[in-house]
Amino acid sequence: WPFMVAANVGIFEPNEPNIVPDVFISLGVQVTPEWQNKKNRSYLISEFGKAPEIAVEIISNKKGNENRNKMAQYARMGVLYYVMFDPLYQLSNEILRMYQLDSRSGMYQALNRAWFPKLGLGLTLWEGEFEGTHAMWLRWCNSQGELILTGAERAEREQQRAEQERQRAEREQQRAEREQQRAEQEQQRAEQEQRDKEIALRQAEQEQHDKEMAQRQAEQERQRAEQERQDKEIAQRQTEQERQASNERILTVARNLLASMDDEAISQATGLEVMTIQQLRIAN
Repeated sequence: WPFMVAANVGIFEPNEPNIVPDVFISLGVQVTPEWQNKKNRSYLISEFGKAPEIAVEIISNKKGNENRNKMAQYARMGVLYYVMFDPLYQLSNEILRMYQLDSRSGMYQALNRAWFPKLGLGLTLWEGEFEGTHAMWLRWCNSQGELILTGAERAEREQQRAEQERQRAEREQQRAEREQQRAEQEQQRAEQEQRDKEIALRQAEQEQHDKEMAQRQAEQERQRAEQERQDKEIAQRQTEQERQASNERILTVARNLLASMDDEAISQATGLEVMTIQQLRIAN
């Protein structure tokens, strides 16, 4: 929707003195491409076919009659909204006064809110720095009171947004790097745990092997001891058998000698005791 915003541009209407608001907005009008030509640097109501929707006057002294003659002239022209911004309190103790034209009476009625529905715009007071000057400024805003940014502010906000996006991307990159490092550390930890598990398994297998070897050695030692015991018993039996056989041979010799020799002689010859020889005599 075409519109025109102008500052310090005269508004002309037949049979009315020219009037130059500090700012005005006119909706639904097409600005000529030759606006730079002097003849086109005025707003002619007869040519545009309508008055501007809003006129804003910035009060710097009491000479402009903004609250009397100008106000009445804007009403006769049909300017829907009229705003007086009085930062130096020249005309009243109110810094901002807003009016809306009443269609029936043709008079301005005071507004208690700087919102202009026909425009879809509002005004708000803003303290800050503009073009190197810190002051209280009158700014356009939306229905929520949020400022309509200037080109420089939009560029700065876009720069801030880009910087925030860069920082966000950097933080995301750092987060991704930390996550990768954490994943690598987790992988290293898992690999170390696997190595430790394999070492523990090998140690357990070695311990089991050593235990089995010890058991086999113990069993072999037991078998060896048992074999030695058996061998000792066999040797003892053999010795006993040999002793018995020797005794039998001696007894046999002794029996043969009983008839021809006395007990003492037999004892000396065989090594048997005299009592044993006597028992043999009784047995025979």
